[in-house]
Amino acid sequence: MKCKAFTNQIVITDVAGARAGLIKPCCSFYADSNNIIEEFEEELRQNLSIFNVSIESARDELAKIDLDTRPSSCNRCFNEERNGVTSLRQYHNKAFSGDGKLESLELSMDGVCNMSCITCDTKHSSTWLKKDNLEEYRLIDTSRFNPNPDHALYTKNLKKALADIDLSNLKFLRLGGGEPFFSKNSTDFFQNIKNKEDIRLFFNTNGSIYPSKKIIECLKQYKKVQIDLSIDAFGKLGEFIRPGVSWSVIESNLEKFQELSLQYPQIETAIHSTISSLNINIWEQLMAYCNERNMRFTYTMAHSPNYLSLIMIPLKFRKMFFYSQKWTNDPKYKAMCYYPEIPIGKRRSKLYQKMIRFIDLTGNDFGIKLEEANEEIYDIIQSMDVKYW
Repeated sequence: MKCKAFTNQIVITDVAGARAGLIKPCCSFYADSNNIIEEFEEELRQNLSIFNVSIESARDELAKIDLDTRPSSCNRCFNEERNGVTSLRQYHNKAFSGDGKLESLELSMDGVCNMSCITCDTKHSSTWLKKDNLEEYRLIDTSRFNPNPDHALYTKNLKKALADIDLSNLKFLRLGGGEPFFSKNSTDFFQNIKNKEDIRLFFNTNGSIYPSKKIIECLKQYKKVQIDLSIDAFGKLGEFIRPGVSWSVIESNLEKFQELSLQYPQIETAIHSTISSLNINIWEQLMAYCNERNMRFTYTMAHSPNYLSLIMIPLKFRKMFFYSQKWTNDPKYKAMCYYPEIPIGKRRSKLYQKMIRFIDLTGNDFGIKLEEANEEIYDIIQSMDVKYW
């Protein structure tokens, strides 16, 4: 078994926390291994962190991993393949050459962001970090709402690490966040790349900011630009899931991005949705919205936080959503709707209680209640008392 990401790609997106600066082969590396013991976390930090080693040294360490042993680092891909979902491993094996050259780089330059998306955290959103009542969220989830992430130290070490690597063979560059168009570190980085004409540039943006003329002139120099607007819903539900900027502003910017794509065909705009327990029932609406606008639609399943993931909606309801859709032949959506439940027990009960507390708190904070934004999902959640779980 092989995964070319281990030889051709580097991902550095953990801005803070126990895995700050972790140098990974892909974004799913150790993503589903929340129970890693502290000693192993320390080993990761020592051998694969920009705070301790060079990127090339970390690449040498990653090359030693034997996928035939099915290491827990790659559980997410193994689980998705078992459930009929195309995994990143399968995608990477088609995209990369496998020759050992650095062809793909995925980065978060910092955690500077202007929104407080409810599946995000203080590591990747400076707006979350500035919340006056952050301690209330910590009572629900201490791991997501660390009050002391050092974004500046991370960015300083990342810039130093990047200065020592060869980017001449780069074919793919993906910038995450924070919000790339809100972060000067991000815009400076992609403007200063030399071999732009050879590189496909990818952005994940919340759609709240339309780039300046200077930035657009820079984007035109790249071989291809893919701007993925992270839109999980529309109207009130969109504002509930990704609070901080009104839906009207985001939709207006979306139209501008579409016009930009028409003017410059090498710049493509698409919508990317994260499917969670809060929007699993509107998948068809998201698909139709993109079809009406002739936009490409991609989506992934939310894995974290687990108390907002698909596992929180009982299987019988997810199956009902699947069979009520017009596009019932979509295998990825079917796999999501059929994704296994957590066995009944104390863990599931605790997750349910976390979910209720978090939804109530965010609803009060941002002034949008889930019962107003997605009544169907709200009713399902309310019907599941602790005894059921």
